[in-house]
Amino acid sequence: MGFPKISMEIKREAARLFLVSENRAEAARKLGIHHTNFTNWQRQPWFQEMLETMRSEIEEDSKARLRLLAQESDSVALDRLRNGDSRVAKDGTLISVPMSGRDAAVIGAIARDKLRLAEGKPTRITASLDAIVKMREQMTRSVNSVTLEGEVVRDQITDSSDAKPSAD
Repeated sequence: MGFPKISMEIKREAARLFLVSENRAEAARKLGIHHTNFTNWQRQPWFQEMLETMRSEIEEDSKARLRLLAQESDSVALDRLRNGDSRVAKDGTLISVPMSGRDAAVIGAIARDKLRLAEGKPTRITASLDAIVKMREQMTRSVNSVTLEGEVVRDQITDSSDAKPSAD
């Protein structure tokens, strides 16, 4: 007499519970199976593939929800930018108040920044930093030596703190 075969459905549910809790013993207990079964499954390629497939599905589902959230919040921000914020007046009626310049500027700045990132372009801060680093490299290359009246005085760049005053 052997042990009853555990269905693939139970194995899938074990994988799902493991992904949720990261706890083999808890997943096994909830399903009424012995934890050694679970431990043995984890060593099997089919179980690892099942976990990876489930992780990918969860990730894709999360990305889809985040895309929807971004679209909806973009729509609300655009509506507020065009039509103003809704407020309750003293008499209890709903009125539209123009968005403040500061709020509009923040929305615009964030939108431009996200657009540049989506297009694979650097943001202003990154572009400025890149320009400074590039300028520093160019200056370093162009000042390999200092000549004075045709004679090489120094053939390396030294930090100004390292330079010693001349006794002239």
